[in-house]
Amino acid sequence: MTKHPWKSMSNHIDPEKEEQLKWVKIETENQVKRVIKNITDNERNSWNKSEVISIVEDFQNQYESLYFLYEDLKEQVKKNVNCGDASTSNSDSESFYSPGGSYTPRSSKKSNSSSNSNDSSENDQISVLEDTVLKDKLTCSSEVKQITNLDSRSESGESLTDVKVQGDSESENVMEQKKDLEELVESLRLEISRLCMEKGELKEQLECKSDIALKMKETISRLEAQVLGIDAESKENERRFYSVKQFELDTEQKYIPQDSELVAQANDTQIELGALRNQKKGLIEEVNALKNELASVNSQKNDLQSEIEMKSNEMAKCMIQIENMKNELSSNEQRLSEENEDVRARVNGLESKIRSLLVAKTELEEQVKKLNHEASQSNRKITELENEKIRLQKELEKSQYGSLLSKSQVEKFSKSNFQAVEKKVEDMLVEFRKKLEDQYRILSRRIRVAEQLQVENKEWYRKTKEAYEQQNKDLKLRAERNEIELKNVKDMTLSANDFLTSLDSVAMSFEENSGNFLNRISKASCELKFAKHWVMRKKKVNVHVKDEMDCLLAQMNDKEAEILVFREKVWRSDNKVRELEKMVKEKEDAMMGLKEEKREAIRQLCVWIDYHRGRSDHYMKMLSEMSPIRKRTA
Repeated sequence: MTKHPWKSMSNHIDPEKEEQLKWVKIETENQVKRVIKNITDNERNSWNKSEVISIVEDFQNQYESLYFLYEDLKEQVKKNVNCGDASTSNSDSESFYSPGGSYTPRSSKKSNSSSNSNDSSENDQISVLEDTVLKDKLTCSSEVKQITNLDSRSESGESLTDVKVQGDSESENVMEQKKDLEELVESLRLEISRLCMEKGELKEQLECKSDIALKMKETISRLEAQVLGIDAESKENERRFYSVKQFELDTEQKYIPQDSELVAQANDTQIELGALRNQKKGLIEEVNALKNELASVNSQKNDLQSEIEMKSNEMAKCMIQIENMKNELSSNEQRLSEENEDVRARVNGLESKIRSLLVAKTELEEQVKKLNHEASQSNRKITELENEKIRLQKELEKSQYGSLLSKSQVEKFSKSNFQAVEKKVEDMLVEFRKKLEDQYRILSRRIRVAEQLQVENKEWYRKTKEAYEQQNKDLKLRAERNEIELKNVKDMTLSANDFLTSLDSVAMSFEENSGNFLNRISKASCELKFAKHWVMRKKKVNVHVKDEMDCLLAQMNDKEAEILVFREKVWRSDNKVRELEKMVKEKEDAMMGLKEEKREAIRQLCVWIDYHRGRSDHYMKMLSEMSPIRKRTA
């Protein structure tokens, strides 16, 4: 447009609004440049849709602001222009207002569609963009009309022609913008369709990934279950190892106090020997003092005799206790031998039962082989039946083909053949069904018998295991009691040995001291000789007792060795029992596997039966359908 019409129109426009219009124009030009830049960048990189959507929304807001400015301008023009001119401007404003009115429902439609999915929002954005293009066209045309009307009233014919020329140029520009915007809309539609396709592909990939993730979760759960089972087994093995180790530590702790007691007793004997040496020195001094104290010898002799009588009584008691201990040891030996024989008999019984279980296992394996053989035979029969059906179908096809040559002969032959085939198929199906039902009943009976035998074997094994554990506990308690009794016997023998050594030392010192005074105290010497002979006899008795004690100690050592041997045997038997338990567990696992295989075989047989039953029903249906057709043809 020329400067002159704008000047004439500027008389009606507020300068502040003019500045606002200029600012809006500059901003719209910048936004158009940004849209064109995004479109050009779309060919090289991915297009930022959110930015374009924001630009379109800015266009919409600017259009609304321009519309409000137009309303203000229209009111001002009404005030300044004549009534006739006002009527023409009203008609023009109505033509401009129509897009504004059409815009309102479109905007409301956009606000309602914002709650839908992403695809619908993209379509709404395209529609909004088209609306803005149309509105820009209408606004431009309305502005051109306003300008031409105002110029026709205020300017001469030359300005009118200039306005028309400028309007034509503006309309050309508008058409070019329309074409550009249509191309932009088309490119946006293509881009949206491409994005929808990519979205569908991404959804398919997401579903595939989710299926793979579910499979991976299932495998991870299975692996976790296996890891938990392995951890439980390792914990059980660790518990057994710690129990064995604890048992060894307990046994070591039992024998450590005995060793420490023996060392303490040896130290006590050394201390007593030192004390006896000191006593010997004191006795020598006393013998030297006896030269002056002969009268005290008689009293000492009487005291010694009384003490010797007391010691002899104690020795008799010790001998009685030793005899009792011998009897108890012999009874314990007999009891241990009987218990050992019982344990051996039970172990033999367990071995025989394990052999019987192995025999039962072999029998079950043979039964499974027979069942597999029978299943293969049934499969073979099924294949034969299928071949027979195929052959019959071929014969039927041949008979149908031959029906074209001679209808009457073929119809008679087909009727007889059809009845024979139908009867044969029915007989074979009935026979096959009976055989399968008999085999199924036999298999179920065998499985029930095997399960009952397995339950009985488990119950018997549990009872024998509990009895054996109880007997093992009793044996351990008896061994501990025997150890305590042996310890008491050892203590008594050691105390008796100490007492005898002290008596020998006293007698020797007494003899040495009394030898120097034979002439002076003949009576005392005679009595001392008598005491000496008596002590010698007692000494011989003590030596004999010592020998017996040594024999008893040797026997006790032998018994300890035998107890150790029995313990080793018990440990071996425990290990053997564990191995047997492990073998039984493996056999149980094998039996469970056989059960699963049997169930799987039965399931497959049932599936085969259902399949062939359905096939036979299908063939019967086909035959029944074919028979009325043949009757009709006849």
